[in-house]
Amino acid sequence: MNTVNISNKEGYERYQMPELESRVKNLGKYNNSYIENLPRVAQALHLNYEVLVKYFGWTLNTQSKFDKKTEEVQLKGEFTNDILKETLRKFIDKYVLCPKCSLPELDFQCKKKTMRIKCRACGHSEICELTDRVYKSIHQEDVISTKDKKTKA
Repeated sequence: MNTVNISNKEGYERYQMPELESRVKNLGKYNNSYIENLPRVAQALHLNYEVLVKYFGWTLNTQSKFDKKTEEVQLKGEFTNDILKETLRKFIDKYVLCPKCSLPELDFQCKKKTMRIKCRACGHSEICELTDRVYKSIHQEDVISTKDKKTKA
């Protein structure tokens, strides 16, 4: 298990996430990289794994897809575990940690056309720009899950 906020290791043992596990598979002329435990990592970050799948694809400029049978993310191309960990670290720094207190205590509050982040630790609050692809993806996933909850009720 890793601490979510690397720069703030002491005293934050409760902010843990599993180590990112990956492998590269050679397919003749082409190589694919696989992230084997992304759903568990996303669960530890309190996010939908689909947001992380999209982020890896956008950031690494490659195709990414999630195989529900094996619960693995497939990335076209060869990416080392260090590159994938660094990509995840950048995601955490920008979208999971509070910009004010650097704790992973953000709540995403989505409305029809806006989204606000609010820190449960320090109370910091700000409106997110939905022009950012990741915030837009988080907003869409939340809106979809909210609609699903309403139809089941």
